[in-house]
Amino acid sequence: MARRRPITTTIPAGDVSAIEAVLTEVIASKSWVNFLPGTASDLEEHLPTSGPFSALFGKPVRPFAEISVVVGAAIQIGVNHPLGRLNATVVSDRGLTFPREWKLSQNHTRRGLVVTATNDPHAIAVWCARALVELTLVPAQQEWTIERYDRP
Repeated sequence: MARRRPITTTIPAGDVSAIEAVLTEVIASKSWVNFLPGTASDLEEHLPTSGPFSALFGKPVRPFAEISVVVGAAIQIGVNHPLGRLNATVVSDRGLTFPREWKLSQNHTRRGLVVTATNDPHAIAVWCARALVELTLVPAQQEWTIERYDRP
């Protein structure tokens, strides 16, 4: 089966209301969405190149965060980021604490964070916008990219 192409749009950087609007639709349709802190062409210049040891140790880490919100039986927020394993102090210092009802499901050095969230598009939008800023090591971009994948 061929992989579905995403519906790609851009929004002004940090636009919580635009993120919330997309999340409301995604939650209603039980689909998923990716958020990137820039456009593909803007972020491309910051991507590290693969070196001779990439086959052994994996691809170099991207210097920016990528967030996926997947809706299924639960709403899961996946955050791929370049900072390695985050401890509670780092998360708190960066303003990334989340509501008590949310659950941290994974905190892995290479795979990032996975958080199970409640059905609150506004809270998710605020947290995702903050995470994209706080977990990205490239200069701030003017536009962010949204890649929405609808279920068949």
